[in-house]
Amino acid sequence: MLPGAQLHLFDVDPQHCSLLQKQFALAGHQLTSFTNLDELVAALKLEQPNLLMLVPPVELLHSPDCLDSLKADHPFLPILVLLDSESYQDRALWLKHGADAVLSRPYAMEELQAWISSLLRRSSNPHVAHSGQIAYTDLAVDLVAHQASRAGQMIKLTIKEFDLLVYFLQRPEQVLPRLQILHGVWGQSWRGDDNLLDVYIRYLRKKVDAPHPTPLIHTVRGIGYVLRDG
Repeated sequence: MLPGAQLHLFDVDPQHCSLLQKQFALAGHQLTSFTNLDELVAALKLEQPNLLMLVPPVELLHSPDCLDSLKADHPFLPILVLLDSESYQDRALWLKHGADAVLSRPYAMEELQAWISSLLRRSSNPHVAHSGQIAYTDLAVDLVAHQASRAGQMIKLTIKEFDLLVYFLQRPEQVLPRLQILHGVWGQSWRGDDNLLDVYIRYLRKKVDAPHPTPLIHTVRGIGYVLRDG
């Protein structure tokens, strides 16, 4: 499994939440649980995890409509559904509505962890080449040489500007909440004025976007930023 993976869990059963939290903590991962779906949706607007697990309660077992909005708002977020049903019709229904994988309970913890590892590998950045380069349109960084360029022109960046650009390039076309970016670039222990992010975004735009006709770094009002062509 991805080292230090950040996992979110929705389950109305607090005992099951506690059990999974302990299991994943032993493996060095952080699992945040939610027993209220609205609280989960609100949390996802602030910081997106590496993977989301859903345990639908009985009243939602045959109504996977919640997945439609989750996938629309977070298209790159892997979602694993854990069903209290062995019916293949139920599994197929959740897959049709956007689940990336469905497990029927009971399941072995090893099987659950194996599925999560598989989903995390699939969702890892497809733009990272074996050479250590990441590219999106005409923008590229070399992780080994610690260099950035756009349209073949070298871009001189500070260490933190480079880290911020890499963070965007690893998540192209994904809307990134402000707090997620701050924690991802400055660390989970970051505390302070989030205007710091705006300052560094301005620095990047001057160096990455201003010299070129097409901007790549865009503001998403009320949420954060996205690296997107056009």
